[in-house]
Order: sequence, then structure tokens, then C-alpha cells
Amino acid sequence: MAATNPWPQSEEMMKVVVLRRLSLSPRQQALLQLLANGKTMKEVANLWDISEQMVKWHAFSAYDKLRKLGYPVVNVASAVAVCVRQGWIE
Repeated sequence: MAATNPWPQSEEMMKVVVLRRLSLSPRQQALLQLLANGKTMKEVANLWDISEQMVKWHAFSAYDKLRKLGYPVVNVASAVAVCVRQGWIE
């Protein structure tokens, strides 16, 4: 019996797999939405009852994912702008 190949067969399928792996988590989306609404990282940390450093980790992780998708993200403003343009946040 031949083993089945677990990897996508087409380039289109590969793109879908990559996008799913690189998509922003619900937490990252929520963070970027709060930042878009004018909250500071310190305010988000207090709201979520976590350290400001953990909030920054979530933000930098989101920036990294967006950069891997080809967006020129360097800070909060550019990350928020990308997400708003893509319709991921309001």
C-alpha cells in the first residue's frame, strides 16, 4: 500500500497552508484593534492583566507574521494600517 503525501500538491494549496500558519491569532488581532482604538501597550497590559512586556511580545509576533506575508511593518502604526486595509480590524 502506497503512503499518501501529507503535503499540498499544488502551488495554490501551498499558499493556503502558508497563510493559515502565518495568520494573526485572535489575541494579536484583538491587540491591534485596541491599539488602533488608541490604547497604549501599558493600558492593554492592565486591561488583560498581563505584563507590558508580554503585550509587546504579542505585538512583535504580529509584526513578524505581517512581514513574512510581505507587508512593510516596522511599528504599531504600520501594523494597524495594514490590518485596517486588509479588513482584519476596524
